[in-house]
Order: sequence, then structure tokens, then C-alpha cells
Amino acid sequence: IAKEQAKDDTTVVFITSDKDMAQAINGHVQIFDPFKEHFITPQSFKEAKGFSVDKIPFYYALIGDTSDNIQQVPILYGARL
Repeated sequence: IAKEQAKDDTTVVFITSDKDMAQAINGHVQIFDPFKEHFITPQSFKEAKGFSVDKIPFYYALIGDTSDNIQQVPILYGARL
């Protein structure tokens, strides 16, 4: 639904604190985090994390994600990203 609405130059807002939804952020899709009470756009994400939203899958592939049962790359154990 979000992709369909974004085609019409409509801004789509997901209301969630789920970090996995950040992969959907683009020029027409943003997230409102109701717990932190702020919007997450591609620009604000990059400022906060230091990388763009298109790199999210690579980031979690490297550091792992315990909530999704994804192990980190072993050589990075203890490394800071």
C-alpha cells in the first residue's frame, strides 16, 4: 500500500518503533516513532546512524540482530561499528 501511495507523490507515514521498518524509508515514506515522538526520514536516519537506509540489510548482516535470531559476523565480535 505504501509503495502504491508513494507513486502519486503522497507522503506515507508508518507509526511504529520497530527498527526493521526503517528499510522502507525513502523520499516518500517516513516513520513516526510514537515513543520518541519524532519522525525518521532518510536524512535524519543518516545523521543518527552514520549510513543511509539502503545499507540497513548489510549493517544487520554484520552486527547481527538478536530479535530476528541473526548471528553477527564472527570476526567482528567485539568490534565497534
